[in-house]
Amino acid sequence: MKYWNLIFFAMAVMLLISWTIYSEIKYHYLIPYDGVIIEKKQIPPKNMPDLVVKGTKEIFPTWKWEGIDFDSVKLGDSISKKKYELNAYYFRKLNDGRYIKIKLKYWTQ
Repeated sequence: MKYWNLIFFAMAVMLLISWTIYSEIKYHYLIPYDGVIIEKKQIPPKNMPDLVVKGTKEIFPTWKWEGIDFDSVKLGDSISKKKYELNAYYFRKLNDGRYIKIKLKYWTQ
């Protein structure tokens, strides 16, 4: 009986580790973001800063990307990240209508 508890515990730990790895791969490599920012969110309880990008199914987690400041993001700016690419690009719209391209790096790089 003692060994079964140990086996079940090891399986639960392996499941937790594999789920964490899967979710990181999903958010970083498999989901493309390409569109205009239409909403800024801070989801409770931790109030993590996220962006809603038009044309994507998932929210863009700004707290996992280096090079973007949640407070300086304006609605109408754009984010572009293609599937299987390491980096994303943030296009900040200037007052004269031009855009500045900023390269974003994922937090694990």
